[in-house]
Amino acid sequence: MEPYGDTKKPCLLFLHGGGVGGWMWEEQIQYFKKDYFILVPELPLTDPHFSIQQTALELNELMREFYGNHKVTLVGFSIGAQISLAMVGNSPNQYNAAMINSALAIPIQNKVMDSTLKYSYPLTRSRMFAKLQAKSMAVPKQHFNTYYEQSLEFTKEAFLNMMKENMSFQVPKTFFETKIPILFTIGSKEQKIVRQSFEILNTNTENSRSYIFEKVGHNAPFIAANEFNRVLEKWLEEVL
Repeated sequence: MEPYGDTKKPCLLFLHGGGVGGWMWEEQIQYFKKDYFILVPELPLTDPHFSIQQTALELNELMREFYGNHKVTLVGFSIGAQISLAMVGNSPNQYNAAMINSALAIPIQNKVMDSTLKYSYPLTRSRMFAKLQAKSMAVPKQHFNTYYEQSLEFTKEAFLNMMKENMSFQVPKTFFETKIPILFTIGSKEQKIVRQSFEILNTNTENSRSYIFEKVGHNAPFIAANEFNRVLEKWLEEVL
């Protein structure tokens, strides 16, 4: 868990996406560390027994242990957004607010998926494929080596497990009982199922707002970092 900024200031907990690490939040850390205390954990995605639900429970307990009644705001992206949804679902009143970015909230049930994922795994070992992936995500060039090295940390078992956790995730019903402010965001060019998830989440959450990053895919914190930061900053000023 990497800390940044002054511990006396409001806390933001940033949860990264799959295939990347806490380094993905570099632009956000630099932008917010003056006015907020920032925590960036490395999620255990390369553990073949990784579980979104278990990780959410452990993070909730960790934040209670260190912060008690000092509330925290969650900022999650992709699988980190799914973990954020589970964290709020498990403890609806523990956090100040949550920004949920590009969350898949509709389980994918496809028997062909297992074989597709098995054949996809060897591509994660390819440096050329990693370059294509990094380009599509707009990963900054200075982080490419880290991105590629992290992809090599996945065993086949861990890769398949992470992907299945992501694709089979179901939002806890208790999430929709929360009264805390929620900001749902998405890129306008994301996959249809992610856009549908965005609509379902926003429609069924009581105290929510939404924002769409135009002409952006599944990479807003990278490719639209300035806009992302301004949107988050303005929303935080309004709800905290």
